[in-house]
Parts: sequence; C-alpha cells; structure tokens
Amino acid sequence: MTQDPAGLGHNNPPPFDPGVLEGLRAKASGLAAAHRDWIEKGVLEDDEQARRAADHIAGLRTLKKDVVAAKAEATKPHQDAVKACDAAFAPRRSAGRRRCSAGRSRRRRRSGRRSPPGPGRRRP
Repeated sequence: MTQDPAGLGHNNPPPFDPGVLEGLRAKASGLAAAHRDWIEKGVLEDDEQARRAADHIAGLRTLKKDVVAAKAEATKPHQDAVKACDAAFAPRRSAGRRRCSAGRSRRRRRSGRRSPPGPGRRRP
C-alpha cells in the first residue's frame, strides 16, 4: 500500500480565509449576472426599473467595500509582522549610521584635510 505524494504547499495553509474569498466571489458572480441583464435591457422604462438599477449600483458599491475590508483583514497579520521586523532592526541600523558618520569626521580632522571651498570662496 503506497500513499500518493502530497502536492506543492500541502503543509502551508493559504494566507487568507478561502471561505471569505468564495463568499465574495459568489456575491460578485450574482451581481455580474444581474449586471448583464441590465446591460441587455439597455434603457430604463419607468421609475421601478430606475429604483432597481439604483439598488444594483448600491450592491456593487457594497461589494467593493466588503472586498476592501476583507483584504485589509487578511493582510493585517502580515503588515504587523513587517512592522515588528522593522522595529527590531531599526535601532541597530540607526546606531550603525551614527558610528560610521562620527568615524568619518574624526578621520577628516586627524588628517588635516579640508573640504574643497564652495563657489566664490578662496582658501585661506
């Protein structure tokens, strides 16, 4: 008895909730079908159709807000991890810059070299 080999990424879960994504896709496909019906109809004939078209547009806007909110919720843990990583390395990086720049100015003073004069200035 042999086991089938696992597929690529079998032990890594997706970085988002697939159920949320499928729900949004189902809602989008339903709105897309309704949108095709509105396009085929062409012209609004009465106030009832205009009200239904406005409701359809409101549904599209709500879907967009839901997608943006779901994306923000899915990316938040990753953004928090990036901020934590940046915060862990930031003090060391800035301290290293200060040491390097301080060493450069000390070397310049010890060597007796001056920086070149600016435009319109003469050396003493």
